[in-house]
Amino acid sequence: MVIDETALRAGLHSPSAERIKLIEAKEAAVIKALKILKTIHDKFRAASFEPIDMDLPAWRLRLSELDKKQKGFQHRVGILGDTGIGKSSLLNALVSEKADIAPSSQNGACTAAICCFEYFEPPDSSKKYRAKIDYKSKSEVDKELNHFFAELKVFESQETSESQHDAVAQAERNRFGDNLNIISNWSGLPTEKLRTLGLGSQSGKITLDCVDGKRFFDYEHPDKSKTETFYSPTPQAFLQSIKPFAGSGGKKSKDKMIWPVVRLVHVYVQADVLRSGVVLIDLPGLMDALDSRSQIARDFYNKLHSRIIVTPGDRACDNRTAMSMLQQDQILDLDTDGKMNQDSLCIATSKVDLLDWQNFVESEISPDEVSPRFQLLYQEYEQKNQRLQEVNGEIQDLKEEGGGSTPIDFETKSYDSKKRASSTTTSAYLGSTDESRILHSLFNERKELELQTAKLKGMCHYECIQARNRHSKEALQEKFDKVRNSSREDGAPQVHTELTVFPVSSKAHRLLAKGEPDPAFPDAYATGVQALKDWIIRGSLEAREKNADHLFSMAQVLLDEVDGWIMDGCQIVVKLAAAELPKIKALIQELLNVLEKRLKASHVKLHGGIENLPPNQLKSHNKFDSELAKGFVGHVNNYQISTTTGKKIHCASYLALIRRRGGQFLSQGQHGKETHDLRSRLYIYFWGPRVAMWTTAFQNTLPQLGTVAEAENEESIKAHVLGIQQSPNLHQVFKEAFEERSSRLDNLLAEYQTGLDDLLTTYEASVAEIKKSANDLLDKAMIPVYDAARDQKGTGATMRQYAAMEEGARRIQSKIFPRVSKGLSRKLESVRNKLEKEHERMLLSLIDKIKVMLTSLASMLCLSKNHEADGLMSPEQILEFRSSLTTSFQVWKREMSISKSLFTAHAKEGPQPERNIKTEAGASDLGLIAVMATTSNALQSATSPVFGTPTESDTSREGHDKLPSISTSSEEQATNTRFFREKFPVHLLDRAQTEHGESAPPMADLPPFRRESLGL
Repeated sequence: MVIDETALRAGLHSPSAERIKLIEAKEAAVIKALKILKTIHDKFRAASFEPIDMDLPAWRLRLSELDKKQKGFQHRVGILGDTGIGKSSLLNALVSEKADIAPSSQNGACTAAICCFEYFEPPDSSKKYRAKIDYKSKSEVDKELNHFFAELKVFESQETSESQHDAVAQAERNRFGDNLNIISNWSGLPTEKLRTLGLGSQSGKITLDCVDGKRFFDYEHPDKSKTETFYSPTPQAFLQSIKPFAGSGGKKSKDKMIWPVVRLVHVYVQADVLRSGVVLIDLPGLMDALDSRSQIARDFYNKLHSRIIVTPGDRACDNRTAMSMLQQDQILDLDTDGKMNQDSLCIATSKVDLLDWQNFVESEISPDEVSPRFQLLYQEYEQKNQRLQEVNGEIQDLKEEGGGSTPIDFETKSYDSKKRASSTTTSAYLGSTDESRILHSLFNERKELELQTAKLKGMCHYECIQARNRHSKEALQEKFDKVRNSSREDGAPQVHTELTVFPVSSKAHRLLAKGEPDPAFPDAYATGVQALKDWIIRGSLEAREKNADHLFSMAQVLLDEVDGWIMDGCQIVVKLAAAELPKIKALIQELLNVLEKRLKASHVKLHGGIENLPPNQLKSHNKFDSELAKGFVGHVNNYQISTTTGKKIHCASYLALIRRRGGQFLSQGQHGKETHDLRSRLYIYFWGPRVAMWTTAFQNTLPQLGTVAEAENEESIKAHVLGIQQSPNLHQVFKEAFEERSSRLDNLLAEYQTGLDDLLTTYEASVAEIKKSANDLLDKAMIPVYDAARDQKGTGATMRQYAAMEEGARRIQSKIFPRVSKGLSRKLESVRNKLEKEHERMLLSLIDKIKVMLTSLASMLCLSKNHEADGLMSPEQILEFRSSLTTSFQVWKREMSISKSLFTAHAKEGPQPERNIKTEAGASDLGLIAVMATTSNALQSATSPVFGTPTESDTSREGHDKLPSISTSSEEQATNTRFFREKFPVHLLDRAQTEHGESAPPMADLPPFRRESLGL
């Protein structure tokens, strides 16, 4: 059997092509719906007309909100990694095939500011690349400078301490010097002046006296930030322009460095991986010499949806590379926030092309440990290589026998041409025709062997890369699980999530793009870059689909409101007596009261369940607090010990941690770099026991409560529909008109349900932020403890610092955790109340929209012509305006009907490929009525004179029989469908346009290994 290796590699990582098609179709449907709604908006504006029975200003406002939501969708993917490990090269490979646009780490440079790579459609070739720089405000920079000089002042005041005269202290001293040079670089002020101002508590004058201050800061509004935008026609010009804002030129660079005053760099580029709202974010290291800058990166880190940790392939298992990029408190946050899954976190091992596979096999692993396939390839490679050496030897022997007279171009000529040449110039060849034939044969064999060995070497190289990746993955997995479970409560079940690890060669990918592939990386999947792109896309699919569903339901409701005014006004031709209107409205209100009561009961049940979640109960937290207090002093004493090495932290590093009040510190001593973070250790100590409670409540119970509420809401709406249908007091004419429009009720329910889902998602995000805010509450409680330790100076200061920390811990041990828990409870109560109020507003809005829909329909059925008026327009003018929109509106409705089939075919229970959608293009969608109405009622309503196209014998249209019907010509239908044929999955479109469409399961034609790898 021949195995398509490219297809195999693609199948292992690529998301379901069918699902991508569906989601892209949904997104296209939303864009199409927006276009339709904007066209309607423009027609109303052009006519300078606002109907009295339609709230057009509110409709416009909701359309604007819909447009903003569609354009503002983002799926943020963070790229994390240390300097010089290939992070920027990987980013370049992801967003730009042939040229760099992200600053790389060559010559000691590094990415120093946060860079967001976003999609961009260039207006012309001169503006192919765009960047927007968000500067920090003057107040923000002043605060950073105050922190820096305060720390420098403390450091220099302790120069006589015994901890200040060794390599670790010298490294810290150098770091302060480097930062002074950086400040001097962007401000244009000499370091002497900086020291005078900063140490003299006049840091604000540094930003005032800054050479380019007017460019960076708004002096009149110091709390406001400025922005700067520029374009470039070529990647080379763009890269040079962006470097000062995004990257540091290294210690010896004399280039202008603006990044310290930059909050964010937006890089806009036309890259496929960014096309659907994906934003790739290059995050600088979280361990900065300035703790305030480090906090900016951490705050942004918390907003990520997915994370890619980049680590060099040869050091992937090193605890100071991959694992140091994800701190223990961050792992805890991912765990409690439900983001510890294969779509939210992966590791990319970079520079895998540098693997010396032959040395790897000889010194680190045996051939049989690589793979069964490698053994065969390696055996064949050695045989071919041995034969190649033999052929080279034979050629050399023949050359020597012939006196070295073989022409240089011998290999490039064919044997036949040489044979012909020998009749006239025999001196060009070795002695005889037999010898030349042998030599020619050997040259051909050598050429073939060289090609074969090169290919075999590439295949062996690839197999070794995969073998090392498996080994790296196992080691990383072990460390990852160990770190993850170490913070869990004693006795809690151990957790495990399989890591996704991609071996990546950005260099090989760039060579491939240039048409010069490395034999070990013959395609984009072999380089790992395409597999990583697939992972990014797969991780965004759920959010994209959820967003499209919500936006389309909003668009459908907006269209229904216009439909109620345009189409109903033209097509309702049999009207009831005006005296019937009060009766119908009263009956409608009675039914709405019942609906409101049911919906409010569901509302109360939902929010009662949320209030009773254990994390929302203070007593649930207090049971942990008393136990934590018992071990708190011992916990603080353990700050003297490194969590990485288990050894005592160097006194200079400990002092730096005290100066930073427990904030992150990266020590650089004789044993290399080591990260310390006392704040995160306390955060883990506080949250570790709560992880299981928090995760169960907000990742399991909360979604279940939402699902139950949605099911109850749907049952309530069905009961309301049934109440209208079976009411003995409502006129049959009204019932039939309502049945024809019942899909509008479906759309209102869909908008409400997706809105509720969004509310719960927002609530969940708010809860996650509150969890992280425990850091601030804990830090506040620890400030006096750190400050007391910081004040210890002179000989023996380190031991006195230890004692001060212990004494401070004893002083607050009974208070710190109950106070933090109480603060969290107040915040949780606040966001819970906000959720409840917003949900109540949505519920009342739903009831009001249903009421408007039903009463408007009743008014149209009951009002006479003379009673209908809109502002300055006469009834005749209103009818003419409606009629002018009718033809276009019929086409729009048909397009929306086809689009809607995509959303109804794939409801929350998941894709159902075998399901038939019995919605004919252009026909009325009966919605929930279809579940309850009998066939005879449906047929009766379809031929009712109240709504729809009359037969030729129907004389009840009172002069309006020339209004266009719902059906359109075949040409219009073909034009209307072309867009959907191009954008939508064929099998879905066919099912939407036929009575009984049939479609094979979408993945049935995939080979077994691909179906299995995709979980199908």
